[in-house]
Amino acid sequence: MHVFVALADNQHQGIVPVPPALGNGSDPQRNLYWGAKFGVKTFFKSSEEWQLLFSGRGSKEAILDRCVFKNRNEDVYLVADAYQGSDIRSAVTDFLSAAAGISSENIRVKLNSVDVSIAAGGAADIVAYVGHDAFMDFQISPIAGTKGSKPRRTIILACASKAFFSPYIHQTGSEPLLSSGVTQKRPMRVT
Repeated sequence: MHVFVALADNQHQGIVPVPPALGNGSDPQRNLYWGAKFGVKTFFKSSEEWQLLFSGRGSKEAILDRCVFKNRNEDVYLVADAYQGSDIRSAVTDFLSAAAGISSENIRVKLNSVDVSIAAGGAADIVAYVGHDAFMDFQISPIAGTKGSKPRRTIILACASKAFFSPYIHQTGSEPLLSSGVTQKRPMRVT
């Protein structure tokens, strides 16, 4: 599984502002979606079911932190990338590219002194997006995928993601597993 996290960013995203430490899109360690109590990294790192194998910079400049976890009971790996909040467009584009089966990546980590190669990006079985629903603020060109022998599945944890992400997910040819149909009332941001 590969999770693309756009860090919450009070300054650069149309979110209802959160406390400054939680909404600093340049500080993954304290960010609402990454380092806070229920942020992706903190949640998996504190779980007894998951083992942290790697934490460090990601493969792109926009990725401030990358973690690789292994499930302690199953042969399942999770790669999670924390994208700079101001670079939410890259996080969404990379997520949709992975959902389309594009931009595959093999990540090497050590597990009990043995090198393990993990399929990530477009080669992952499941890709997920966590963060602000960017399509409330901007649009991108659709990213087309093809039906392959290996089904690609998506999870989107963002406000009103079902309505905003569905056309994009359909274009990728992936299968949506989970998205939100609920929206919060928030003031419209004018830029």
